Amino acid sequence: MVAATSIPITAKIRKLPDEEATLRLVQAIENCGVSMLTVHGRLVTQNKQLTGQVDWGIIRKIKQTVGIPVVANGGIETLEEAMNCLEETGANA
Repeated sequence: MVAATSIPITAKIRKLPDEEATLRLVQAIENCGVSMLTVHGRLVTQNKQLTGQVDWGIIRKIKQTVGIPVVANGGIETLEEAMNCLEETGANA
């Protein structure tokens, strides 16, 4: 899809149960030519009533792994939480 258009393509993922698998996934996404990656720091099973804590650590590792902009997603309800997230993850947004 990236090669077929001049429009930037972005992707959004949730973390996988295995950290190494998550890091391999984001590398593969970057290698496809995606321009930006949004990362939800929870597992796909952590939704609705089973939200659980957001894993900002995996977002930080993803940011350190890829060379494209990373947007942190999930569990942010206040400006203070947003600022803490950006500081802890190094995410671009």
